[in-house]
Amino acid sequence: MKINILPALFLPFIFGTSFSTTGNGNQDKSGGLPAGGDTPADPHSAFTHLKNYPIDGGLVDGPVYTSVYNNLIGIKLYNDDEYKSFQSELAVYQDDYGDYSTNEPTMDGTACLIYLLAAQEATAKTNKQSK
Repeated sequence: MKINILPALFLPFIFGTSFSTTGNGNQDKSGGLPAGGDTPADPHSAFTHLKNYPIDGGLVDGPVYTSVYNNLIGIKLYNDDEYKSFQSELAVYQDDYGDYSTNEPTMDGTACLIYLLAAQEATAKTNKQSK
């Protein structure tokens, strides 16, 4: 059995983050990955916060260690913590505009995911042609 190293390296990163589907403060249960999943509704983005501009299809930073989160400066939550029952001594995630640490769209993470998906597509096309 051949294991493709690239996807194996990215799996913890991809599944440790969330996908934005609406970016306008409204949870859209029809889109995003996984289908029907819980995706960010209030990302740390001026586009969405000030003008309700959607930033669909990108990753947000995702959970961070609670020990790191508790020492950050400038985080101010604007809404109740909808994930309060899931927060732990190990990790924390906030779907709140005021949290730049766990809920900020990440261009480098999104770019890595696009690269990974493109590589997977190219591999699938190569395998299909060789059959």
